[in-house]
Amino acid sequence: MQLQEKKQHYTFTEYETLEQETGERFLYYHGEVFAMAGTTLRHNKIVRNLWSYLQEILAEQKCEVFSENVKLELAPNAYYVYPDILLTCHSEDISDDEQTFIKYPSLIAEVLSESTQSYDMQDKKAWYFKIPTLQYYLLIFPKKPRVEVFERNGDFWIFRFFENLTDNINLEKLNLKLPLNVIYKGINF
Repeated sequence: MQLQEKKQHYTFTEYETLEQETGERFLYYHGEVFAMAGTTLRHNKIVRNLWSYLQEILAEQKCEVFSENVKLELAPNAYYVYPDILLTCHSEDISDDEQTFIKYPSLIAEVLSESTQSYDMQDKKAWYFKIPTLQYYLLIFPKKPRVEVFERNGDFWIFRFFENLTDNINLEKLNLKLPLNVIYKGINF
């Protein structure tokens, strides 16, 4: 058997085929693919806690919540990432369940890790803020109770942070309150 040389540049179609054939997730940036790293149990618990809570709260609304395995399109056929949590209420995102990515999120949450923290807090945030439908961006710290919340206010973003497990994050535009003790349920600090 002869080994094939690793491809250096992929079209979007080749990228989607690569993910389907390998069963792996890759970040896609202008033809380059980057393998997604594994994560910690703590990271996974926090994502699961948030997903479960949002899923339950939004069950009556026409919204969908996805975790870690659904792509977000940042630039058509050019830039795709996998946020930890994506919430969308947009009909185009919800109507076709064969679609492999979301275009119109209302909320994005990232659980920070040492390897991705600066990327999530800077580069991704700058791209996320360009999404016209995005109302909230949450950065969740796994090693201490801290959630940074960015909320769209017209052309500006309001920044708040929460550090007490008794705090509730009011996400008024989505008509929900997000308790910190739910996000960090089962996490020992």
